[in-house]
Amino acid sequence: ENRPQSKKQQQFNNRLVSLVYQEAIARGFVFDPVSFSLDGHSPLEFPSTTAPTECAGNWIVPPGFNHKKLRDRIRCYYKTHVQNSKKRLGTLLKNPNKERNRG
Repeated sequence: ENRPQSKKQQQFNNRLVSLVYQEAIARGFVFDPVSFSLDGHSPLEFPSTTAPTECAGNWIVPPGFNHKKLRDRIRCYYKTHVQNSKKRLGTLLKNPNKERNRG
């Protein structure tokens, strides 16, 4: 099903991207400038004259940072996590008496 996201979902996604971005920076991670910037410059080294942008509420990323790519990476991670969980559940349901499948 391919329908547009609600405003609430967009705000959630934007805030999640911001939180992941801020946490990554706080832990010393550096985003690849080719992959995560709009213009090929490092999104972490923006001029001090250019302030970070605030979008859709209170999430902040530096200008030139391609937040859509980070959002897609987050979505891909969780999609894989859910798929693996479904497979694991299927295995548990098929073999409930196996020692390792018992709680």
